[in-house]
Amino acid sequence: MLIEAHFSDIQQKISEELNKAKYNVFVAVAWITDKSLWQILEKKAEDGVTVQVILVPDDINKHNNTDFDSFLKSGGQLFWDDHHHKFCVIDVKTVITGSYNWTYMANNRGPRENIVILSQNVEIAEQFSDEFKLLIRDADKLILPKEKELVYVDREVEKEIIKEVEVIVEVPVIKEVEKKIIKEVEKPIVVKEDVHKFKLYDKGGRIRCGKCHGNKLISDPKTPKNIKIYAMLHCKGCNTYYDKNGISI
Repeated sequence: MLIEAHFSDIQQKISEELNKAKYNVFVAVAWITDKSLWQILEKKAEDGVTVQVILVPDDINKHNNTDFDSFLKSGGQLFWDDHHHKFCVIDVKTVITGSYNWTYMANNRGPRENIVILSQNVEIAEQFSDEFKLLIRDADKLILPKEKELVYVDREVEKEIIKEVEVIVEVPVIKEVEKKIIKEVEKPIVVKEDVHKFKLYDKGGRIRCGKCHGNKLISDPKTPKNIKIYAMLHCKGCNTYYDKNGISI
């Protein structure tokens, strides 16, 4: 077993370890805004390595121009969950953990961050992998929207075929089936991995969130388009949306 502590050049150290991955990479960090590290994860996914990432579902992650679609198309898997971990497991034998979030801010903070790299330690790597599995169990998985599905209906139309035989003109009428698009169906982007739901409840005359038990519930005009028609309330405390029946979406 090899244990190394690093207080500088942390981004470079993480990059070096990620580039060694042959089989799988499990990343549980609160935020990723470092495009350099994200590109390595995407490249590993393209190469056939199983890459799974769990991030916090907040504005920092969702609105930093990270190309999630490209990552998913490369074979990577992305999950949303409210956590504060900062660890990575590579090939279930190497663990990277410490104070360092995978962000530009952390990279520019200088000698005020740290990571520990534990190499060739399967027992510790398995413990972190087990924690990662627990996170995925309750997490939301981000999936690509399917291509628009075209729904057709068959409709008989009359079509004339003119046939000239010397001076005789025959105008038979035949039936032909025309395909006509009547609607487009687009699948939602975010789906729940399991059936666990939360429900609003009343306590002391206030409606409270079933997940975080807070009362910061609002009707949010910034609700994502794919759930806007279902969402009634948004819990600002834990970023959970509820439908008209008070059930989490």
